[in-house]
Amino acid sequence: MRTLLADLRYGYRLLRQAPGFTLIAICALALGIGANTAIFSTLDAVLLRPLPYDDPDRVMMVYEDATSIGFSRNTPAPANYFDWRAQNHVFTDMAATRGRSMSITGDGTPEQLYGQAVTPNFFSVLGVTPLMGRAFTEEEDRNAAQVVLISHRLWQRRYSGDASVLNRTILLNDARYTIAGVMPRDFVFRDRDRDFWIPINVTPAFRATRGSHFLAVVARLKPDATLQRASAE
Repeated sequence: MRTLLADLRYGYRLLRQAPGFTLIAICALALGIGANTAIFSTLDAVLLRPLPYDDPDRVMMVYEDATSIGFSRNTPAPANYFDWRAQNHVFTDMAATRGRSMSITGDGTPEQLYGQAVTPNFFSVLGVTPLMGRAFTEEEDRNAAQVVLISHRLWQRRYSGDASVLNRTILLNDARYTIAGVMPRDFVFRDRDRDFWIPINVTPAFRATRGSHFLAVVARLKPDATLQRASAE
């Protein structure tokens, strides 16, 4: 310990005598530690930590192959998604989502939120259940019910983790939505900056849309299916 203290005192005197070098060394160490922390955080989230789904290795993204116009992984059109869901033999089910941006007002500081409109089976395909409350129903989607699930982050940030938030009415784009549930802390789907999920509202016109391509489609492989078989189909 005496030797260590003597070394520290000696090092401190040297650093005081060369303040320019000391500043550069400190900055270099800070940048190096920060960069390594950022890289490890990304690797931990993407590669090391398992996805927060039931049997995540059986969850697949499905795209349209539009290589002829330069898009090997094109976002699907709604009508194509419904055809795939009805005709495929390799997935237990398929769900669709699209991004949404909405303003929340009326119960605090206005915020711009980013979320997703999803088909009612979205959470069951991923094998995820809300931390509190429930997911949407098919009937709510058909009837364009204004219900919403919020992220754990939004629940903590805006509502201080209050359990009475369930069934509370909030204003999204000046429309009244009822909070049906709160998602788990670690739930994420493709983007961590999602704060809400609402029904996608499948209307006859939406179901028939084949010319507009804007969905993200996720599917769950059957127990006896393989990625190779699914890709071939």
